[in-house]
Amino acid sequence: MNTDGVSLPDPADPRCDGALFGLWRLSSGEHAHAAAEAVRTVWAARPWPSERLLSYSVLVDTEGTTLLHCSQVTELQAPGAALSREQAAERSAAVDALVPGIERLGVIGARRHRSSTPPGPRDASRVGCVVLVTRELAPADADGARALVDTLFASGAGAPLAPGLIGAHFHISPDGGHVLNYAEWTDEQAHRAAVGAPPRDNADWERAHAWPGLVRSGFQRFRPVLTLLPGTREGGAE
Repeated sequence: MNTDGVSLPDPADPRCDGALFGLWRLSSGEHAHAAAEAVRTVWAARPWPSERLLSYSVLVDTEGTTLLHCSQVTELQAPGAALSREQAAERSAAVDALVPGIERLGVIGARRHRSSTPPGPRDASRVGCVVLVTRELAPADADGARALVDTLFASGAGAPLAPGLIGAHFHISPDGGHVLNYAEWTDEQAHRAAVGAPPRDNADWERAHAWPGLVRSGFQRFRPVLTLLPGTREGGAE
């Protein structure tokens, strides 16, 4: 359950062509908190950058030293899908002036391929934890990435969603080099329980985790800190 009062946007928003996922590394929990507040301050002082940007969310990992930035956009591969190069540089410089020492680890753009959600409308207030599962394929293979996601779905066919799982949203980068599962959970404990009880005697699950070309796989848990939306007070802070 979300106890921080931050409502994350729907990953399955039909207006969304894709999402940008970026990571910042910080030196401590205090450093991460200060960086998130700097983002709030900088964005509140400036107009919404583009009609193509639907939302911008910031989440902090459970270790307290990584910030996840998620931007939903209407045109993933358009130049400056979320911000122009000039806007991005100016806002980054303004954040750095307030909070030095941020290490930016890069941004991955990806389109949602498939989602697994329970029946009924999504309740954003229940999202207390987001788990970002990242899989890297080399060489990049768009067809193989889609087949990998489809195999993961086949592994769970007919089974109920894990307790506490609100939705799993699989995104694939345009080149097929990355598969990102943006999974919403009620809390960290629910995800820990699911990780501790993997499927048994499931050939599709085993195939997916020994996929040809899969060179890296891992996950991080995050909690929501900030959501910015166009046309709302203070740059969209919720």
